[in-house]
Amino acid sequence: MGPIELKTDDGKLDFFAPVPNLYAHGAYGFTDRFLLRYGGGWLSLTYGDFDGSLVFANAFLEYWPFQHVGFGAGFRYLKVDIEYDPGNKTEEYDVTLPGPMVYMALGF
Repeated sequence: MGPIELKTDDGKLDFFAPVPNLYAHGAYGFTDRFLLRYGGGWLSLTYGDFDGSLVFANAFLEYWPFQHVGFGAGFRYLKVDIEYDPGNKTEEYDVTLPGPMVYMALGF
């Protein structure tokens, strides 16, 4: 946490923005080649006319057939909610992205 400096048309604006968040992550190795990764988190911020939050969760199963190369598949969930209310109108943006995921991992 620390001060954040923004450039504006009239000069500069400094503010201090604590961002409350929570994150948990873990992994469990069934064997030398199979690994379960899981995690989730939450982030929230209110500043001025803006209010927003982000929630995510995931679970993946990885297979490492080689020493430095693995393959994984799993599910990821992401939800973002943003609200802007300057007083004369309210705008809300809600985005949810759930779905499967397939990937290749490199480890050194």
